[in-house]
Amino acid sequence: MLEDQEDFEVALERAAHFLAHPPAPGTTEERSFLTLLGDIDRYRPAVAAEPVQDSVISQLADLDRGLAEFRKRFPDHHLPGSHPTAIGPNFGFGKDLRGED
Repeated sequence: MLEDQEDFEVALERAAHFLAHPPAPGTTEERSFLTLLGDIDRYRPAVAAEPVQDSVISQLADLDRGLAEFRKRFPDHHLPGSHPTAIGPNFGFGKDLRGED
């Protein structure tokens, strides 16, 4: 079983050697080669989660402050579909298509 990148690279070198000099069928070397290929196939390097960049966090904070300022300056402004007289996301358009007044 391959545990790290170094093991993986060694395994690739061994596999290249086996490919250049194929083992005879049914031999111990062939079983080793097949096991090695399985290990290479199953190897998944540990991927560290990328940290959230400070610039992204800063941009989100700026956006939040901007939205708060917008709400203060325009308290009567409603987002689409949130106005009390609007009918859902269609803004009241097409209500006559459903037989409504």
